[in-house]
Amino acid sequence: DLKLSTASDHAIIENVTQDKDVVFKVNDGGVTTEAMRIEGTSGFVGIGETNPDAPLHVTGSGNGTILKIETTSTDSRGR
Repeated sequence: DLKLSTASDHAIIENVTQDKDVVFKVNDGGVTTEAMRIEGTSGFVGIGETNPDAPLHVTGSGNGTILKIETTSTDSRGR
């Protein structure tokens, strides 16, 4: 079961079933694909990974960019 609530102006999505994953899926042209998973036992997050074994586990295929972290700031300190 999934519980949606608010507390102190925060939106909360809570999995109330013990040790179960929270899975985010997208549908593109009739094809359903898992986009992200939060593993219920460890709390690890998998992007492109259905069995994350690190706090953030990103998996991709092909020759393109798998992970991109970018700042759009013009401040020399990156802020």
